[in-house]
Amino acid sequence: MRDEASAVLDEIVASEAAYVRDLERLCAMLAALRPTGTLTKEDEGRIFGNLETIRGINVEMLTRLRAATATEDAVGSTADAFIAMAPFLKGYAHYCSNFVWAQECMGKLLRTNQPLERAVRAAEAEVAMGERLDSLLIKPVQRLCKYPLLLRELGRAADAHGPASRRLIDEAQVRSDGHLSGCL
Repeated sequence: MRDEASAVLDEIVASEAAYVRDLERLCAMLAALRPTGTLTKEDEGRIFGNLETIRGINVEMLTRLRAATATEDAVGSTADAFIAMAPFLKGYAHYCSNFVWAQECMGKLLRTNQPLERAVRAAEAEVAMGERLDSLLIKPVQRLCKYPLLLRELGRAADAHGPASRRLIDEAQVRSDGHLSGCL
């Protein structure tokens, strides 16, 4: 029987991989919209913010998490991956602090700019596999809320792996929380 920590580690990696796929779809939508000329550079910046930077952060996070879970001390290595990546979570601050305004801006543009609305709907169908732009745009905000929950769950499971693993998870939680505090 697999232990609880293994199940939590699998969830961390699987959910990070799904999130990176969502970011890839969102960036592909942005790339599909750019050549249509229906979105100004300013509006693109307002709506998509630093999305491509966030994608880079999470591609690296996923790489580190996959490597960590393949080690002998997967719990401790996963905590180390979170500790190493925690400072980069500040990259979400701009995106999250502008999110509500970006949603309002996108809604207004879609109501008043029919060519943009058609381009977005086409990109949703062709690039985002039917997922709506607004549901993809909220994913980074949702993911930030998930990290503390995943670390807390891993912390409970880490108790069975000894005090060293528990200390690493606690440190990862503190560092992640500190870097997330300006984002949410």
